[in-house]
Amino acid sequence: MQYDLSAVSTSEGIELHSYLLRSHEQKQVLSGSQVNSWTVHNIAELDLSRFLIVEVRVKGTNAGLRFAIKIQIDNLPDSRNSKIFKDIISTPTNFFKYIQFLLSDNHWDEDVDFSGEEKPLDSSGFGAGAYIFNETPVYENMLKAVSRQPEKLKEIKNVIDRINEEGDSADGIIPPDFKKLWSVFEQTQEKDK
Repeated sequence: MQYDLSAVSTSEGIELHSYLLRSHEQKQVLSGSQVNSWTVHNIAELDLSRFLIVEVRVKGTNAGLRFAIKIQIDNLPDSRNSKIFKDIISTPTNFFKYIQFLLSDNHWDEDVDFSGEEKPLDSSGFGAGAYIFNETPVYENMLKAVSRQPEKLKEIKNVIDRINEEGDSADGIIPPDFKKLWSVFEQTQEKDK
């Protein structure tokens, strides 16, 4: 990568760094008033990103700012999007989090963490039913979507279809209880056509 900072002058008390969004460990020092070049080595396909983080800091302090810049990357592997999807929706808990995210009224207000610890779905003895009815209001929000925003159910169908197309462990990601519930919602959608 090259950064042309020849038109940017910095004082001695300022530090400039950059790194790809998910590759903080390969942080590069940048210098003002010149063209900076660097190469990212041994990066996992999941960590390839079109977003470059730039940090500007006052040396010896925590004062500074950080911002993201979208960059052009050519020849990203075709399998990248599939791997990212599988990484995000890799467990039943993350599946339900993603479904809840799709059903939310405002995606921007949702604070979804897909990296948390996996909760066993059957710890209460109710299987996925405990998650569907108690943990988050997935069932309630699906009912609302039927009457108010049926396009959200199409988004859920797309996710389920994609998980099934990907094959690898689809049965381990979508619990049987949810599949039964989903079949009722699908039948309702078919009748409404």
